[in-house]
Amino acid sequence: EMEMRQCEGEHSRDLPARHLSFKVGHQESFWHANCVAIGLSSGFIEPLESTALYLIEFAAAALCDHFPHSKHSMATFSKRYNRILTHLYEEILEFINLHYCLSKRTDTELWREVQKSDHITDQLQEKLEFWQFKSPSNSDFDFPYHLFSYQSFEHILYGMGYNTQLSNIDSAKARPSTIPAEIEKIVSASRSKFPTHEAWLQQVLGYKVEAIV
Repeated sequence: EMEMRQCEGEHSRDLPARHLSFKVGHQESFWHANCVAIGLSSGFIEPLESTALYLIEFAAAALCDHFPHSKHSMATFSKRYNRILTHLYEEILEFINLHYCLSKRTDTELWREVQKSDHITDQLQEKLEFWQFKSPSNSDFDFPYHLFSYQSFEHILYGMGYNTQLSNIDSAKARPSTIPAEIEKIVSASRSKFPTHEAWLQQVLGYKVEAIV
């Protein structure tokens, strides 16, 4: 809160702040008897990785795909539905967990704590062990339904400087890029052409923004 007020400026000194708390996790059974939990009633992981809308859409589509047209099929379909949603939540948790545990930040207790092995899920810990010796691939994931591709994990893994033992493999092959060279050139050139975020807010929207150092 103190850091946010410093960035916002002097006018925020006496403004009230709302502190939100939330319970992390998901339902043990998303579908029980004739009731199905979708959206925030089914679970919540964290607010920074915005996956809630996707989970709502996916859960609704999965329910339509497994909708029972008789009482006799309900138990079979609900078992399958619960398995699919559980795996999806576990995958999202792994992806978010990867951001935190690979961080090199040590400036606060939060960042020092989240890098400890106790906070790495068993599934992710297993992947990190063999990702020391191979690049991520589709075969590393056990379930056919995915929100994030293996390239998404790869970008976080190598973008955050994960230490690997791929010394005998050409680095370009060990860390492939899905970004064409022409796109990389355009992105690099744009940095010198576009205004800073603060300047854009001032010029386009007329906001009075103090530069953030």
